[in-house]
Amino acid sequence: MQQTATLCMQDCSATSNCTQHSGCLGMNLNEPRLSFEYRVSKKIAELTQVVHMLFKRQHERECELAAVRSAYESELELTRKDAAERLEAQELLARDREETAKRLDEDLAKRRREFDEQRTKLERKLADRDTQLARLRESRDQMKKMLEEAGREIDSMRSSVTLELSEKGERSRLVEEENAGLREKLAKLSYKLAERERVADELSKELDSAKKRAQKWNKECSELQAYAEEQAKAAEALRLKNKQIENELRTMKRDANRRLSEGLVQPLGGRGDRAAQSQTERQLEEECERLQRELTKYKLELANRDLNLNRVFNEQSPMIVDLKAGRIAAAGGQQPTLPTPMSTRDSAGRSFRSAGLGREKTFHYVVSQDYEEPPTQVRGGEMMILSL
Repeated sequence: MQQTATLCMQDCSATSNCTQHSGCLGMNLNEPRLSFEYRVSKKIAELTQVVHMLFKRQHERECELAAVRSAYESELELTRKDAAERLEAQELLARDREETAKRLDEDLAKRRREFDEQRTKLERKLADRDTQLARLRESRDQMKKMLEEAGREIDSMRSSVTLELSEKGERSRLVEEENAGLREKLAKLSYKLAERERVADELSKELDSAKKRAQKWNKECSELQAYAEEQAKAAEALRLKNKQIENELRTMKRDANRRLSEGLVQPLGGRGDRAAQSQTERQLEEECERLQRELTKYKLELANRDLNLNRVFNEQSPMIVDLKAGRIAAAGGQQPTLPTPMSTRDSAGRSFRSAGLGREKTFHYVVSQDYEEPPTQVRGGEMMILSL
């Protein structure tokens, strides 16, 4: 109809009395047929403009949604990269902590072996010193007995010599010579006794030096335990940091779902857009699940490292080393109290137990001495406690 009106206007532009078409300048508007065609043509033109305007708005809306989708995908990519960088930094920190803990375990085991060797040598040396002291005491007692016997002999001989001198003055010279020999013998015995006492003093000093060395080893073991506790606190701080990252990932996932529901869930004009939206959502969920699995695996590795670090403390018990009896026995027959394990639960609901790092595991070696000291030393028994 519109084409007919246009041709009519071109062909009949010079004619003023055309009555065949409604589009001519000279049409008769009073005729019903021509008036209906004119109205229909006008409506068609208006509808054409409306359709064109609607298509234009639809195109603008699609461009706007495409820009929003592109910006949202860019933001998701930046968020994913940031999370990946954080996880990589945490993994590097965890590896450093594991290497430090491994070196600490090796150092602690080495120190423990050295301490056991030194303790064994010290026990042997103390046993030898006890044996020597026992021999010296026996020798001293024998010399005392000999001195007492010599004194009694001198007294008896002196009394007999006095009686004999009163009777026979000629035997006085012989008695004096015998007395001189006995005095010389007494001097030798006194010198030997003093020498034995000096040896006993030296043995006592060596025993004190051995005690000081044992206290030094005790102090070093205490420092190692304090360093292990610091590493435990650092591991606990690392667990808290992982938990914070997990909460951030959950927040990002909720924000992503909310933004998808607000922006991309609106009608995009086709089934392909909805499929792309669903695929984007699935990719986002898969990425979040992968990050969650990595965090869970990382927490389990930390728990296993904590368990291995404290395994050396789980089988120790208080021990008493009796140097005189030459045996090692448990103190009072009691079993050592192990540290209470901590229960840890991951994000998937699985629970595992690890030994508590921050709790002090202490066991004692009690070295007892029960012998009589020489008169020049401190009398009484002495107790030495080595605490690791």
